[in-house]
Amino acid sequence: MYRGIIRHSTFQEVTKVFYFSITKGLTMFVAGWVIFDAPLGLFIAFLDTLSTLFILLVFRTSVVYIYHMLNRSKAIHGKALIVGMASNSIALSYQIANAQVRQWDVQGFMVRGLKMKRMRVNGLPIFSFENTEEMMCIITRYRIKTLLFDSEEVFDAHRDIATECIARRIKLFVYQGPVEQIETNGRRAMREIQVEDLLGRKPIFLNMETIGCELREKTIMITGAAGSIGSEIVRQLAKLHVKNIVLFDMSESPLHEIRLEIEQGFPHQTIVPIVGDVRSAARLDYVLKRFHPDIIFHAAAYKHVPLMEENPCEAVLDNLIGTSLVARKAIEYKVERVVMV
Repeated sequence: MYRGIIRHSTFQEVTKVFYFSITKGLTMFVAGWVIFDAPLGLFIAFLDTLSTLFILLVFRTSVVYIYHMLNRSKAIHGKALIVGMASNSIALSYQIANAQVRQWDVQGFMVRGLKMKRMRVNGLPIFSFENTEEMMCIITRYRIKTLLFDSEEVFDAHRDIATECIARRIKLFVYQGPVEQIETNGRRAMREIQVEDLLGRKPIFLNMETIGCELREKTIMITGAAGSIGSEIVRQLAKLHVKNIVLFDMSESPLHEIRLEIEQGFPHQTIVPIVGDVRSAARLDYVLKRFHPDIIFHAAAYKHVPLMEENPCEAVLDNLIGTSLVARKAIEYKVERVVMV
């Protein structure tokens, strides 16, 4: 009996305890008759068997319970839910719970459409959801940080919820390979899902070293530099340590914010924030005449199509007339290249 690791006890160990207790009671009963000639009552042997069984089971159950309680507070990556309730999902929950280095505190199983209120598997509750809204309510209520999938097939079946989870910074992990091969840290072959996994195609990788060599000695102007796309272009250029970056945007607060971000993150990068409108010929003349940019990344545009369909006059002024003006001025001041974003 002592050879088994108590904290990893299963139903097989319980069966062994049961057989051991019966064997002990029968041995004492027979020994009392044969060896010591001191009859031991059958009722006493029966009570001894029950008490032995009770004490051993209570002891083992207490050890397992205390171990899980102490180990629960050591989860490195916080609370998690396992999506699905197949045999592999249950095995995954067991392996994570009994890992020496606990990565996640599994709160239960999430199942789509299966109504199983107050039901539990492996001591964990089952949460049912019909749509993404119900799923997010469960995640918010229990402060879930991670969703776990036991296979790529399960992830593919729930791909529709992945986008929403990633947008809310909920991490997704999918297990690759047989569950029984999980290492003791509970994280072997657990691959984190990235945005690229949702593209439906292979991601495109740019050779940033080649691009950096081409742009490093250039003065680059970005129109719409404070917008979502323009600001990301600014960050990427700052990583390449180009000669000078001219930030051109009509929104003062976002322009101020991207300026502070670049000055803090890339203190050696030269930047010049300019408040201006691509629809203003005079303002473009001033910037191009003063800084002589080699390349212009033109990202200044209204991009929310449904909204601009309701305001077509502004869309035409900015996206069409503004772009045309930037192109003409670039030709006039001999800009090497204009990149239309």
